[in-house]
Amino acid sequence: MGLHETLKTMIRTENRFLFAALWCFNHLPFNNRFRLHGNRLNCRGALLRGTRITVTGKNNRITIGKGSRLFGCKLLITGDNNTIELGEFDSCISLDLFTEDNGNRIQCGRHINFAGAIHIASIEGCTISIGDDCLFSSQVVIRNGDSHSVLDSDGNRINPSKDVVIGDHVWVGYRALLNKGVRIPPNSIVGTGAVVTKPFTEPNVAIAGNPARIVKENVTWQNERI
Repeated sequence: MGLHETLKTMIRTENRFLFAALWCFNHLPFNNRFRLHGNRLNCRGALLRGTRITVTGKNNRITIGKGSRLFGCKLLITGDNNTIELGEFDSCISLDLFTEDNGNRIQCGRHINFAGAIHIASIEGCTISIGDDCLFSSQVVIRNGDSHSVLDSDGNRINPSKDVVIGDHVWVGYRALLNKGVRIPPNSIVGTGAVVTKPFTEPNVAIAGNPARIVKENVTWQNERI
């Protein structure tokens, strides 16, 4: 059994020594920086290195699942009643998770690989939900709002924020952009540089282009090259 599998087994069996060692490592001076201002952080059994977590406001909660690894990440919450959740055994490199305003949620499943320089932002009380066993290449951006207002000729705002939902086992390619209201069905692929602006419902598809469209059906993917 390799080291990684040994660590997984120790975490699954609630090994107290390992959890204590991880807690000490996460709180070493000059390793990570946590500024919680009375808000809740639960990272028991996770490994954090070079990660900054800043939370302002009230009744906010961050949960990082057992066995997850965060290297060089940033988590920022401003506002009240926001939630950020990372599942068990997620691998996160240079991942930014941001919320603004109140009542937002970023929810990530288990066994997700965030490969680097990824920005995920939720605003205006909306949700970004990501399923299990997903893979995100570098420089991916996911946002459920525009941050600024677009108005019609009568001065009415016409660009409200909308939830983003990404199903289980989705592979998102390099520099893809997923905008508000997007839904990516399970077992699908989002191509390099795709700009996704609308929801898709059919699973097992490849989505690519600007604006993105279905370019292939009845496909799936796996990490291993065969």
